[in-house]
Amino acid sequence: MDKSLIVFLKNPVEGKVKTRIANTAGNIKALEIYRELLGILNDNLARVNCEVYLYFTETPMDISYWANANYIYRVQKGNDLGARMSAAFEEVFRDGGSQKPLKVLIVGSDCPLLSAEIIDEAFLKLDKSDIVLGPAEDGGYYLLGMKKMNTELFEGVSWSTEKVLNETLDKAAGLGLSVAFTPSLFDIDTEEDWTRWLKLVKR
Repeated sequence: MDKSLIVFLKNPVEGKVKTRIANTAGNIKALEIYRELLGILNDNLARVNCEVYLYFTETPMDISYWANANYIYRVQKGNDLGARMSAAFEEVFRDGGSQKPLKVLIVGSDCPLLSAEIIDEAFLKLDKSDIVLGPAEDGGYYLLGMKKMNTELFEGVSWSTEKVLNETLDKAAGLGLSVAFTPSLFDIDTEEDWTRWLKLVKR
């Protein structure tokens, strides 16, 4: 298959997920919300037509939860988010071997509005662009895709700040890369974000 999707995940462990939500709502509520986000993600992954790599921060505790036994399970490597994403892309491009051209996307688990349709759209946009980005409303991105390894996109970026998207775009421009976009969406980082999502789905 010429399309691969990397998904960055955490094991659903109390005290280790959604820490900004935990600061205001407590660890148990934060874990409950993260489990719901994983459920939404799992449903969407079941509908994508590509190879799926699940990259966990630690060795996965229970892979039976996930929708497809053919998913490939990996552990993230690197000292910061950029290094971990770069290493994951390198591994997946290497796995692709002679499968050319290989399109690779990376997403997280914090964006419930990220649908299978948006993932399909991102792969299609790579037919005419070097990279594709899904802007997040907080100044980051919820999706990045490319057709060949561009390590520079992950170097010297102010991760976990509102500068991430703009700094990535600056790097892409400096490398002469054409950029396409998927719709701007919001991540679930705070209680307010979660309330906004619940109102959106009328819960």
